[in-house]
Amino acid sequence: MKFEQLLEKLGDHPMFDFAMVCTLFEEKKETVRNGLSRLKRAGKILELKRGLYTFAEPYRRATLNAAYIANMLYAPSYLSERWALSWYSVIPEKLHCIHPSRRDRHGLLRIALACFAIEP
Repeated sequence: MKFEQLLEKLGDHPMFDFAMVCTLFEEKKETVRNGLSRLKRAGKILELKRGLYTFAEPYRRATLNAAYIANMLYAPSYLSERWALSWYSVIPEKLHCIHPSRRDRHGLLRIALACFAIEP
């Protein structure tokens, strides 16, 4: 698996996962895993969570939406009412953290793209 091939096939997607890459390249899982690890070390892709990736800034063609990322990181989840009110400028405060909510988890996750505060 070469980076140019990966970029050609998945460059228009904001994110991609391990299963998608395995399906597209029809190679052994270990080969795909090693290729993704090599690209991550080279700084060409970013790992958002285990098995979920996006291209690094100079290679990314698709726009990343923080709300979409939050939903992909914590599926099934929803964005908090505070975040929605801030997004639509109903409240004057601007939230710097995205607040996806779930019943079973809480905590704080910072990745290179945004800050996500998980609310129970």
